[in-house]
Amino acid sequence: MKFVKRVKHVLRSIILTAAIAAAGVGAGVAPAVADDWSCPAEYTCIWNETNYAGAYSWIHDSNTNFNFNMSDLASANNRASSLSTGNIVSCRSYFFENANWDAVGGKWVWFYETGSSRGASRDPMLSNGGGNGHSSAQDLNNLFSSNQYVTSCS
Repeated sequence: MKFVKRVKHVLRSIILTAAIAAAGVGAGVAPAVADDWSCPAEYTCIWNETNYAGAYSWIHDSNTNFNFNMSDLASANNRASSLSTGNIVSCRSYFFENANWDAVGGKWVWFYETGSSRGASRDPMLSNGGGNGHSSAQDLNNLFSSNQYVTSCS
């Protein structure tokens, strides 16, 4: 009987782990974070609440659509309220209101790698604007649908 209980427990753990991993396709699922400094190198991190709180997702690549989930297993699309670049390898990370990196008729901004002297690399409250460029002074809360990494800052 003890063996059966143990097998059930192991199977539940495997199923739960698989479900969480599947929900994080396109973005990594991270442990709970207290501030933007826990965003790992080479990732951009988004949170659904201000001050780097709430559900989160790690973004490693460019995404034409935010069709991945955050840590609460809900879609990341149009849910970013705070953001940190976490020492991205690329020079800039662009964020777009529209899918497919479409800047026409929509808001868009970029963030530099963390610690850059060239401009903003994180923002704890996107509702009061953030980043650099075209829409940086506008409300960006719950707006982003795609992102693109750019390696050249020339």
